[in-house]
Amino acid sequence: MAKKTGKKWKKVVKPSDKTLKGKKDDIIIPIMGSTGAGKSTFINTYLGEERARTSDSLNSCTPEVKDYHHTLPSKRRVVLVDTPGFNDTHEDEAEILRRVSVWLASAYEAEMKVAGVIYLHDVSQKRMYGSTRLNLTMFQNLCGPNFFSKVVMATTHWDGINFNAGVEREAELRQNYWSPILSQGGTIRRIVSRPKDVREAVNHIVAQHIRNESRSSPGVDALALQHELVELDKSIPMTQAGKRLKGTLREIMESLKEGLAHESDPRRQEELRRQMTLLQSQVRELNIPFGERLKSWFGL
Repeated sequence: MAKKTGKKWKKVVKPSDKTLKGKKDDIIIPIMGSTGAGKSTFINTYLGEERARTSDSLNSCTPEVKDYHHTLPSKRRVVLVDTPGFNDTHEDEAEILRRVSVWLASAYEAEMKVAGVIYLHDVSQKRMYGSTRLNLTMFQNLCGPNFFSKVVMATTHWDGINFNAGVEREAELRQNYWSPILSQGGTIRRIVSRPKDVREAVNHIVAQHIRNESRSSPGVDALALQHELVELDKSIPMTQAGKRLKGTLREIMESLKEGLAHESDPRRQEELRRQMTLLQSQVRELNIPFGERLKSWFGL
């Protein structure tokens, strides 16, 4: 469990940040995925009431990290955590990472374990867009390979696609994108028949968590990001997720620069410059302080 040594992440906490006011025996399950994948709808379906605001496919209603509670017959609480996607329409990616990091680190420091994570993917998407790839990459870096056995990859929006076509896309996801997670024990679920499929996805993690608690060696109890921030006392830019996001933003900036060099339309040029300025601001947020870089070079 956490050694409670991490302090760097606390320096970026803002008064508006949401943190969990929970109990040590809460069964915490973050729901992650791209904007429009159905995270808020998933949570509302499980709760049996409209408590989480839902978005359309283009605009997010979850710019903050929010938790929702359901009490089991055993009196323990299942805490579903609604998280913003890294293609959020209201906040940039660096800010999303900061908010998610603060929530996860504060829960871990308070000795509230994450039981598992459910990642939602819109199976009706015709291809893996850049933003969808970014969400998946960030998700993998947030969790880390040691936590993949506690991950459920769930496909949604089956009502928006022919079933056989959906099965083909699911097979493509399994083979080309999700294999690192599945090879480490992650599972796949289809959210076709709500609320049955939603309950089964959540219950899978709950049952797995309770089984692990009864074992003498329950295994990993932290996401990679939590371990890095709290136990290793890394700043957010020094985590694997922070480094991956910064690298991705730089790649996008290079692509925009190339586009600007070949663009003749003044209005389009202005838009590209605006996007580059926003990206530069995010990259600055993810710069690693020299002192921390120096320590990492010498293994301190």
